[in-house]
Amino acid sequence: MFAVAGCGCAILAVVVLGIAAAVGIPAVVNYVRRSKAQEVHQNMDALTHLVVDHCQTQGGYAGLAAGPIPAAPTDRKQVAVWPADSGFARLGFAPNPVFYSYSLVPAGDGLEVVAEGDLDGDGQRSRYAVQCLAACTCSPLNETQPLE
Repeated sequence: MFAVAGCGCAILAVVVLGIAAAVGIPAVVNYVRRSKAQEVHQNMDALTHLVVDHCQTQGGYAGLAAGPIPAAPTDRKQVAVWPADSGFARLGFAPNPVFYSYSLVPAGDGLEVVAEGDLDGDGQRSRYAVQCLAACTCSPLNETQPLE
């Protein structure tokens, strides 16, 4: 009688642990991705402010085209090499280490500030972009597949 009751408790424990794992593991994975994504919000905000300041003091975005640095994002932080002659250097932007790759892309009279990431390592990238106009104003951050 005790052997049967003990067996039932063991099975119940396994079921409970299985349910907890099924609910808990995805929640932990999502939490890790969200914590990694904090980098891009902080860096894009800082980079956009630097770009606007440069535009206002220099009269435009000339000489800022740069990137992507690092060349390809991964699911692990990378130490980026920020070239001394790049637009990033002119702005004083060189965070390290980073999950995302950053670019400054000419767009007509303006500039597109871009970050791309692959937080889960599946090869599918998230993209964050801000469009900065010739008038030294920028759009809000546009996120495409933010937790990829």
